[in-house]
This record gives sequence, C-alpha cells and structure tokens, in this order.
Amino acid sequence: MLEFSKSMQRLISMNKLEQAIDEFQNVLDRFNPITETDKIEQRDLRTAIIATSQRLYLVKEKEQKGNLSDDEIMRERRSVSNSFLDIINELDKYDAVNAYLITWEDEQAWRKTNSLNAIDAYKEYLNKYPTGKYADDARKFISMLKMMEEQKIKEKAEEIYTPPLQSHAPKQERIIYNDPPVENRTMYEKQHASVGSGEELSNGLFIVLLIGCIIPIIGIGAGAYFLYTKNNSVYKYNEPSRKKGRTLMIVGGIMVFLYIIGGY
Repeated sequence: MLEFSKSMQRLISMNKLEQAIDEFQNVLDRFNPITETDKIEQRDLRTAIIATSQRLYLVKEKEQKGNLSDDEIMRERRSVSNSFLDIINELDKYDAVNAYLITWEDEQAWRKTNSLNAIDAYKEYLNKYPTGKYADDARKFISMLKMMEEQKIKEKAEEIYTPPLQSHAPKQERIIYNDPPVENRTMYEKQHASVGSGEELSNGLFIVLLIGCIIPIIGIGAGAYFLYTKNNSVYKYNEPSRKKGRTLMIVGGIMVFLYIIGGY
C-alpha cells in the first residue's frame, strides 16, 4: 500500500476528514496529466473528491443549524469517511495517478534520507524502495560511509598507540683517565718517558675522536632508516618516528662536522 494511502487512513481515524480531503486535492493539483487517459483519471478522481467534500459541507451546515443530533452528525461523518476510504482503496485502478504517487513518495523519502546522511537512513530507504530511483545511490553512500567509519577507527587507534622509537646507536660509555703515579726517575728516564707519554696521549685522543665520529654516524644511519625506509612504496614508520629520524640525522651531521673541525 502507498504511504499516501496510509496517511489518508491515519487522518480519517483521527477524525481529520477535512485535512485528508485537502491533501488529496493538493495531490491532484500537482499531478500533470500527459495522455488523454491521464486526464480522464485526474477528472474522475477530482469529481469523486468534490462530491465527498460537498457531502461533508452539508453535514457541517446541518450541524451549525442544529438540524441534526450529535449521533446523527457522527453517522453522517462516518458515511462520508467511508466513501472517502473507498476512493483511497481504489487508487490502484488509476495507473497514471498511482505511478505519480509512487514517484513522488520516492522523491520525498530520498530527500529526507539524503538530509540525514546516515547508514541507517539509507538502509531504511532501501527497505522501503529496493527498486527505487535512488536505490543504487543509497548503496554507494552506505559503502562510502562504512569506509569513512573504518578509517576514523584506524586513525583513532594510531593516535592511542604510537610505537616507541628504538635507537640502534650503542650507548656511549664514559671513559675516565687517571693520572699515572709520580715516580722518582732520572733525567734520562724522564726524557724518554715524556716522549712515550706524548705518543700515548696522541693515540688516546685519536681513539676518542674516532669514537666521537662513529656515534654520530650511527645516529645519521638510524635517522635515515626511520626517515626513508618504505614498505610497498609506503613509508614504514609513522610521522612522529620519521620526525625523530630527521632530528637524528641533523644532530649527527652537526656532531661529525664539529669533530672534524676540532680534529684539525
């Protein structure tokens, strides 16, 4: 049954016969007949509605004049309502008007559904109009909204958990140099000892510089790994990790530059 027919029955059950007749007349006014058959359908329905409206007017006139008792008025109105319901129940016989109502209801339902823009609303539209004019559009919108919801859930999960940055650079151990004990030595021993201690000091400085260069270089390598590593043409690490990688490369480069300048 058409939603329009249900709405008419609902108004009659609420004793709103006048409103039901007005809405039916509005439908006939909106209907634009094309063929001669369409015009005949419109004319026949309009004639039936006008006759029903006139009967209702006479009942109201008698009521105002006090010619009918309350029970008689109720019976008269019930008789007019039944006649109107007969017209509603026979709408299927009017192919053109019935087709217009189906299209009009489809348009109204889609306008309401589209304004809500929700998965449940599109599903409800498909339940009522599985072969409606906008059925394919409703299915596309459902798929699109589901993808958007899944993407939001994924992004929210990524915001909650960010994998910790794992540095591959070894920890720099603190090297402590103790002054050698002072011994009573001859001038000859002191001269030869001073030469030897200079070589040891030079070797010690070289080792310190070497370690100082290696650590920043490892930092540069680790930073490049986090920044540029890809998996199937997509960066392997998220943006926070890549920013940390970029920082490691910059700091490592500065340290290497300072060590080189200091060495010379």
